Amino acid sequence: AFTAPHVTEFVTVDVTRTMKLVAELKEDKDMAGVRVNPLLVIAKALLVAIKRNPEVNAAWDEANQEIVQKHYVNLGIAAATPRGLIVPNIKDAHDKTLPQLAEALGELVTTARDGKTSPAAMAGGTVTITNVGV
Repeated sequence: AFTAPHVTEFVTVDVTRTMKLVAELKEDKDMAGVRVNPLLVIAKALLVAIKRNPEVNAAWDEANQEIVQKHYVNLGIAAATPRGLIVPNIKDAHDKTLPQLAEALGELVTTARDGKTSPAAMAGGTVTITNVGV
């Protein structure tokens, strides 16, 4: 049986500038009331990277024996819950502003922790962010 290849990459990254941006966004009056954290900035950076390199947002179609380029990004966020690891996703994350993305991330995490994530919320992800806790 065919199994899709998976790629795992571990790198050490200097996040000094990222954390400075997080601090600046927290002070920005246009971001008042928005939960700004490193995950938000990393998620937005990933969405920008995918826009610049759309070939990474693709999947293998076994039935047609072809690579299918996705023209949307459903951003999966791996979330540890009392019931185990789940990966709900933010539909059409590429269309969201930074405040909208922050709101969607907050809802996703709250719903996951409360054990209320629907099967539909976990279907159709195109790319996933996970925190390995390192």
